[in-house]
Amino acid sequence: MTEKEFRKLVTDLEMPRAFKDNVTNNAELIKEELSKSLVKATLIDVLKIGSLARSTMLNDEVNVDLMVTVKYESNKTFTLFNQLIINNITNTVAYLFDSIKKPSDIEYNQQLNYISFNIDNVIYNIYVRYINNGYEDIKFTDSKDIEKHVLFTELANRDYTYFRNTAVIIKYFRNEQKINISGHILEVLLYYSLNEYFKDNHYENYLNAFIRGIDDFLKQKPIKVSNDILEKLEVECDSAVNFKGYTIIDPTNISLNLVSGISEIKLNEYRKLKKAISKVIDAGAQDLSKEQVVLHIDPKQENGQYIWSYEIENSRYHTDGGSFPKTEENYITACLKALSKGLKTIVDNNLNKRQIKLVCKYSDLLSRSDLLSSENQSRRKTIIAYMEVNNITIAK
Repeated sequence: MTEKEFRKLVTDLEMPRAFKDNVTNNAELIKEELSKSLVKATLIDVLKIGSLARSTMLNDEVNVDLMVTVKYESNKTFTLFNQLIINNITNTVAYLFDSIKKPSDIEYNQQLNYISFNIDNVIYNIYVRYINNGYEDIKFTDSKDIEKHVLFTELANRDYTYFRNTAVIIKYFRNEQKINISGHILEVLLYYSLNEYFKDNHYENYLNAFIRGIDDFLKQKPIKVSNDILEKLEVECDSAVNFKGYTIIDPTNISLNLVSGISEIKLNEYRKLKKAISKVIDAGAQDLSKEQVVLHIDPKQENGQYIWSYEIENSRYHTDGGSFPKTEENYITACLKALSKGLKTIVDNNLNKRQIKLVCKYSDLLSRSDLLSSENQSRRKTIIAYMEVNNITIAK
C-alpha cells in the first residue's frame, strides 16, 4: 500500500460519530440510574474504557467496554457485596433498555467480573471495579490501571503523531487474519518499536518499526517503555521485575508480563501478523519501484574550495557541507562525500526500494579507477558495501 492508500484506510476504518455519541448517551443513562439505585454503596463513576476510549476501535467492531467503579465500605463479605452490586447493575440495565427481554439476555463473567448484554447489535461489557478504602481481601481493585490504559494511548499519540492511526491499521490486519492478540499488547509493542526505530511520520515507517519490534520480541528482547512515560503514568520505575523469556511489560503495571507463559502456538500469531503487514508494505514498495529517485551530485565552488552537495529531485531532501581545496582529486572527494550522504538519506526515508538514477559529472564514479587516491578508493568501497547491504540499485 502507498502512503495515500494508508491514509484512506484509516479514514475508512474510523468509527462514525453517531456511534460514539450513542454509546456516550447510554453510558450517561446507566450512570444516572445507578447513582439513584445503588443501595448502601457509593458510585464513583461510569467510564468508557477499551479501544473506544482509546480511539482505536474499528468501525466493524461490536464490543463496547464500560467500567463502573464503586467504593467498597461494608461489613458484608466482599463476595456478597459484589453480588449485590452485580445484581443492582443487572436490574438497572434491564430496566433501561427495551431490547433486554429475559434474564438470559444478560450474561455474567465471574472471572473478570463483568456483565454483557446486547443493545441494537452492539455488545456492551460493563466491568465492575472497586475502590479499596483500606479493606483487606478485596478483589477487582485495578480501576486505576484500566484508566491508565487510555492515558497511555493518549501520551503515545502525543509522542508519535500517527500512533493511534497506525494502531488502527495494525488491528485491521490482525482482525483480517483472525489473530488473537489484544489491542493493548499491540499498542505497547508499537510504542516500544517507535522508541527504538522511529524515522519520520510516514505510515510505512511506523509499520516497518513495528515489524522490527516484533523481531525483537521473538528474539526474547524485553519489550518495555521508557521511564519518561512511566513517570507520566505515575508508575514507580523502581518496581520493575526482571522477567525471563518472552516479555511485554505492561506500562500501567510494570510488575505484570502481558505474555507470561506464552505458547509456541501464540508466538506464531505474532509471526503471522508480521508476515501480513510485511506483505502489504512490500506491495506498496513494488508500486513505488516503478518510479526513479533522481540523486544529483554537484559540488559547489566557493573561495577556491569544493563543497560537497546533493539534492534528491522533486523532494525536500538536499544539503551540503565540508570544504576541500580546488583540485580534480578533491572534486571526486566531494562527489563521493555527497553520494554517501545522499544514499543514507535515501535509505532513511525508505526510498531505496526504488531504482536510483545518479546525475553527476562522472557517471562512472563508482567504477572508475583513475583520479582516485587511496582514501577515495576506500570511500568508494564503503559506498558499494552500503549499497549491497541496503539493496540499492543505481540505473546505468
